[in-house]
Amino acid sequence: MSEARLSPRRPAGAEPAGPGGRGGAAARRRFVLERYVASELLPTVAFAFFVFTLIFLIGMVNQLFRADISPRQILWLLPWTVPQTLPYTLPIALLVGASLAYGRLAGDNEVLALRAAGVHLGRIVAPALLLGLAGTGVVYYLLTSFIPYCQFKRTQLVREFVEELLTLGHGENKRIQAKGQLDFFCRRYDAVPGGGAARLEGVYLVVKKGKAPVEVAAERGRVQLAPDGASILFDLEGVDVTVSELSTPRPGEPDPGGLPDAPPRRTSIQSSRIDRTVIAVPIEFRRRSRHTFQPSEDLGRLRDETRARLDWLEGPGPAIERAAALAAVAAGASPGAGPGHVVVAGAGLGGAAGGGPLSKHHLEDKEKDVTVELQLRRVLALGPVLLALMGAVVPLLLEHPNRLVSFFVAFLTAAGCFFAPLLVGRRLAVFEVVPPSAIWAAAVISTIAIALLLRRLFRR
Repeated sequence: MSEARLSPRRPAGAEPAGPGGRGGAAARRRFVLERYVASELLPTVAFAFFVFTLIFLIGMVNQLFRADISPRQILWLLPWTVPQTLPYTLPIALLVGASLAYGRLAGDNEVLALRAAGVHLGRIVAPALLLGLAGTGVVYYLLTSFIPYCQFKRTQLVREFVEELLTLGHGENKRIQAKGQLDFFCRRYDAVPGGGAARLEGVYLVVKKGKAPVEVAAERGRVQLAPDGASILFDLEGVDVTVSELSTPRPGEPDPGGLPDAPPRRTSIQSSRIDRTVIAVPIEFRRRSRHTFQPSEDLGRLRDETRARLDWLEGPGPAIERAAALAAVAAGASPGAGPGHVVVAGAGLGGAAGGGPLSKHHLEDKEKDVTVELQLRRVLALGPVLLALMGAVVPLLLEHPNRLVSFFVAFLTAAGCFFAPLLVGRRLAVFEVVPPSAIWAAAVISTIAIALLLRRLFRR
């Protein structure tokens, strides 16, 4: 008997099951709606992300140019600067892209047609939810690991730039300028081998602080980069200090040169003579926050250590043991077993009584700063998924023919439910008006608003 007679017959026009038959076609048709919505959503989000990142990048480059660093140095800094903008540009791009994409679907009555066909609207919202969850994962990784590493590399580059600025070599009539911040001239500059403090003679220094520049003339001194890399230290002797202000002539009032439209002129308001002083000029283009760019694991350990030190300071125990433990600071003791452990070795007894590293007030401020930073990172990480859902649900409920109106309403909703509570909560937590957990008000309010909007949407 032939093989053809043993095989069952198929009805005419029927397709074989499998990847190329009905099973494969059904699998392809299952997510055709989600793929269509994603094709509308992804290009809009990508374009918005590019535009907002470019705007943030232009602002950062402008700040670096004002800090008086060369274009070559800016190019070295940019790869480590761009990631710092992503936790802010990505959520905003998701909000804008989702509101415009879903606004077009609603404005062209495509959502109305899908509802009439019995399609559950959750299938339309699903692409925005998945994209928001992916954005949340990316932002969380950036805030907790990658951005601290980028800031570490950026700080190293900035320190090299400043050291290069200060490495003038032996010579006369040397000058260092930083736009809007520092103007330094010395008659004699002797660099020390190994990167130590350079010796100066005949120093003239102008530190520009707002409308009151400080002019300093010194007989001799030294200059070096501060250990933390945040400022330039001038140790000067035989100092004459003059504090000046810039005044602009009134309209019609001639300046001393007789010109009616004169530039601001300098008027001396105070001068004094000092035997010796140390002037620290901060480096403007370096962010000087102690906790903002540390990995989250390090911040968690720092918070736990600070709480343990506070518990020890507030805990019960004989006064003589506490005094002996604080006195051990001068001997360089470190935290360990027993009641004799200390907070910071080498801080001295004054720290425990005043505002030094051993004081309760200092430790409470430190714990508050670290806790606020950790809470802020977690709320910012939830921003992409919350804003993506908000940008999707509001246009579907509004069903306005103009997508710009849908975007505007969605943006106002996000501003009232997420951005405003986040900014206000962080500000109040920094000033200790409310506990750091108040930062979560932005996530809680946004979640409640999205739940109510989804409930109304699905009940239609």
